[in-house]
Amino acid sequence: VNEVRKVAVVTGAGRMRGIGRACAVRLANDGYVVVVHGRTDSPASMTEREREAGWCGAQSVAEEIVAGGGASVSVVGDLRKATVIAGIREAVEQSGDLATVVNNAGTPGEANAYTAHETPSDLWSETFQINVDTVHELCRALVPLLQVSESDNKSIINFSSTAGQRPLARYGAYCASKAAVEALTIQQALELARFGVRVNCIAPG
Repeated sequence: VNEVRKVAVVTGAGRMRGIGRACAVRLANDGYVVVVHGRTDSPASMTEREREAGWCGAQSVAEEIVAGGGASVSVVGDLRKATVIAGIREAVEQSGDLATVVNNAGTPGEANAYTAHETPSDLWSETFQINVDTVHELCRALVPLLQVSESDNKSIINFSSTAGQRPLARYGAYCASKAAVEALTIQQALELARFGVRVNCIAPG
């Protein structure tokens, strides 16, 4: 009988030097098939160091994992688009049994540019869309797969920030959005425990 392969999803994992890439590589080393998501593979969006290295975002991370003997596929696109969320779910379903979702994608939202009341409405909305709404939408798509997964170690890991726990002047949209991620994490943990899904939040600082 073929053993079902356990799958991990990591969003925002397309940077050459970033938490997402580190999570993806570690999960691959731990035996997961990793669905690596990155917002873009455009050279114009890369740092000078990434361009010099010929970096191609999430695709490069997936290639790194495969070269190391692991299994990985990449999905590129803006998580605010339903088609990208659907693409991630399809990649999971084709790869095995979903075990872990790492919601790492985020934006500083023009941090240190405005006081809270001065923040333009479109910027405030964009910050929440990327930092909070995409976590909700990806979980809407993937939690049903986690609920029926036969993995014995099911987990959602959301990334917030210490900025979500203490206010920083001129970081209003970012701080508020990361506080929302922490509240959502507690809500998910409460509701998904009966399915054997652990939900935790990491707050880098």
